[in-house]
Amino acid sequence: MSLSTLPFVYLFYGLAFFSMGLVVSIEGGRSSDARLRMALRPLAAFGFVHGLHEWVEMFRSIRAFPPAWLGVIDVIGLSFLVFSFLSLAAFGAYLALGSESTWRVSLLVPLSMEALWVFGLTQIQAAYPLNALPDVVDVWSRYALAVPASLLAAAGLVVQQRAFRRSGLIRFGQDSLWAAVAFLWYGLVGQTFFRIVQEALNNVIKHSRATNVNIKVEYRACKAFIHVRDNGLGFDLESAGNRGGRISLGLAGMKERAALLGGSLHVSSRPNYGTEIEAVIPCEAERKETNDTPLAGG
Repeated sequence: MSLSTLPFVYLFYGLAFFSMGLVVSIEGGRSSDARLRMALRPLAAFGFVHGLHEWVEMFRSIRAFPPAWLGVIDVIGLSFLVFSFLSLAAFGAYLALGSESTWRVSLLVPLSMEALWVFGLTQIQAAYPLNALPDVVDVWSRYALAVPASLLAAAGLVVQQRAFRRSGLIRFGQDSLWAAVAFLWYGLVGQTFFRIVQEALNNVIKHSRATNVNIKVEYRACKAFIHVRDNGLGFDLESAGNRGGRISLGLAGMKERAALLGGSLHVSSRPNYGTEIEAVIPCEAERKETNDTPLAGG
């Protein structure tokens, strides 16, 4: 894949989220169910703001911002990201709690998540150099906010699906269930598996000066293989680790994401050679963990 196509990926990804926000805001306003209408407002906000975040990443990928602006752009992009995840959490919490009278209580969920995120941010600021903070905060935001917010949204949609079925709206119930599956996929897979590829591409854009990237994803022998190869400048792995800069932190983030899925990640690079990244994610590790976990009653 040529890096010239990457901005189009961000463009259409952002357009998908922004369109979702637009459709939800229009259709949600027409709903006769006051509870559902109120719950859809933060979902629309999630779509709008997350779309804006992807477009910020698009402009960054084409180096549209002057270097002097990059610090401000980092703050704006992370603000969009955090607000979108908190909006998604508010949507899920309101649907899961299930009544208009609990609206104020449901607001405590995203507020508590925000407090946890801010606490983690204070720890991060003390532990990492300033130039590495944007990448570290991005990873922290996705683990602390995106994954639980997606799970909340899926749980809320399951509750709503049951409400639709009790009202005889079987088709709406099926649509809610599929939406719940989509949010589960977005949280558990999109924020771990596919972020490995995204982080690899981010490193290419920011550091390698590559003109071409090859991405291969394969599934064989009950394992997923992700292979990313660029023709950039490359770097010395030992020196990058000792410096503790953005490159080493990006690699650490990818390794952690692979480890969360029971897999591993290997990086090969040297100056003037380019960089190869291969992640191996076994499905058996997840199955073993599920089989070894005792089932609770009820």
